[in-house]
Amino acid sequence: MINTIQRLIYFGLVLYLLLFFSSCKHEEVAQFEEKFQIKGTLLISEELLQDPWSIGLVDSLLIISNSKGEPLAEVYDNYTGNFINSFLQIGSGPTEVLALSAVQAAPGEEYVFLYDLIGMKMLKVEKNSLKKKGENIVVEPYYNLNQIDKDELISKYYYFTEDYLLGVLNSSKGRLGLINKKTHDISYYIPITDTIDSRLNERQNAKLFSSDITISPDRKKVALSTHMADIIDIYEMKGNRLDSIWHYQTYLPHNLKIIEFENYPPVAAYTAQSRNGYLDITSSKENVYALFSGRKMDTKDYYYANIIRVVDWGGKETYELHVDYPLKRIVVDENGDKLYGIALNNGEFAIVEFNLKQKSKL
Repeated sequence: MINTIQRLIYFGLVLYLLLFFSSCKHEEVAQFEEKFQIKGTLLISEELLQDPWSIGLVDSLLIISNSKGEPLAEVYDNYTGNFINSFLQIGSGPTEVLALSAVQAAPGEEYVFLYDLIGMKMLKVEKNSLKKKGENIVVEPYYNLNQIDKDELISKYYYFTEDYLLGVLNSSKGRLGLINKKTHDISYYIPITDTIDSRLNERQNAKLFSSDITISPDRKKVALSTHMADIIDIYEMKGNRLDSIWHYQTYLPHNLKIIEFENYPPVAAYTAQSRNGYLDITSSKENVYALFSGRKMDTKDYYYANIIRVVDWGGKETYELHVDYPLKRIVVDENGDKLYGIALNNGEFAIVEFNLKQKSKL
C-alpha cells in the first residue's frame, strides 16, 4: 500500500514538473503576441530629400544622413519638417567623412557626435550651431579609430562616457567593444557561441552576427538587434561588466552558400532564401524599438519593414507595431511619444512621423 502511494506521489510530481516546465518554455518563446497598428504622417517629402541612409534625433532636430548626396548631413525641424541647414562633405580629410553611419548627442554634452564607418573616425559639431538656419556649422575632429583592426569594426560606434566609446564589433571575441579613448584598449563583451558552419573560421562566423546597437538615455543599458537573424539582446552595464537582462531568438543566419577558395579561408554568402533580421534599433527611456524585416532576400523591398518590435528595458513587456509605410531606418524621441522613419512613399524616399500614443489593437 505504501509503495503504491509512493509511486502515485512520484508520478504526480513528475507530471507536475513536466507541465510546469512546459508552461515556462511556452512563456519564454511567446513574445510579441500583442499586436497594434499605427498610421504614419508624411513629414518630409521626396522633393526635399536626396538619398537618406540613416536618421538621428537631437532635441527637436532630425539629422538625415545621405548615402552619397552632398552635403552628407541635413538638419530638419522635427515638428514642422522644415529644412534648417546642411553640412559635411565627402572625403578623407580630418573633417570629412566617407560614410556617415551614426549621429548621436550625449546627455549633458554640448556636442553632437558623428561616426564615419569607412574613415574610422568620430567627429563633433556644436549642438547649438545646428539649430540656427543658415549658420556655418563647424565640424571638428574628435577621435580616430585607425589603430583598431578594421575587420572588427562594423556599423556604429557611440560616445558612451567621457573616457569610453561603445560599439558593435565584428569579432569572435565579442559582439560589443568598449574602447578606452586614452589607451585605445578594447574590452570585449558578449562572445559568439553559435557556429553556423564548421568550414568557417571564427572571424567569418562572427561576421554573420553583425548587429546594431542602441544605448538607453541614462547610459546604463544597451540593446542589440542582429541583421540576418531574429535575435534581440538587452544588457545592463555594471562597471566593467555586462549583465544579460533579456534574450530573444527564433532563427540564426541560415540558407547560406559557403564559398571555398584555394588560398583563402571559406566565406559565407547569403542566398535568395536567406531571411533578413532587424534593419535598425532605437530606444526611449522606457522601451527598445527594433525594426523587423524577416523577409527573404528574393522578396521585393526586402530591405524595408512594416513591423516594429517593442520591448521595455526590463524585458517584461513586448508587443508589435504594424505600420502603414515600409521603413528602413527609425529613431524615437526620449520620452517615447514620437517615432520617425525613413520610408518608401510611392517608390520615393520620405520621412514619416508616428504618434506612438495613437496605436490601436490589430
